Amino acid sequence: MGLISSSMLLWQVPRGTYKQFCVSLSELQHRVMPCGEIGKDLFEQMVELNDRLSGNAAWPHGETWCLGDEGVVCALLQDVQLTGSYVMHPAPHVREGLSYEPGRIPGWYGLMSVWMCEWT
Repeated sequence: MGLISSSMLLWQVPRGTYKQFCVSLSELQHRVMPCGEIGKDLFEQMVELNDRLSGNAAWPHGETWCLGDEGVVCALLQDVQLTGSYVMHPAPHVREGLSYEPGRIPGWYGLMSVWMCEWT
């Protein structure tokens, strides 16, 4: 039995939802750099990488960074609190004989990014 055909509920967190968790370098300087040696090192590495790749047109970061998997963490928090905003999408399951059966998957869209900045 594969993951898709299991009874586990799968979630979709689209790219645009992840982009809700972008922060500026100045915010990281304010919130991350003061967190001991590791915070200082992390912030300095991000600035150095940003500077090193600044001439690369394919490097999209500039003065902002998206914070990785925070969208999923925030969706988990909001699901528990019943405050999330999601839409159920069709997500057909593939049967063993390669036929399809109807299914649905929640796609998360409206997440409270302040939770990640203030509570983590």
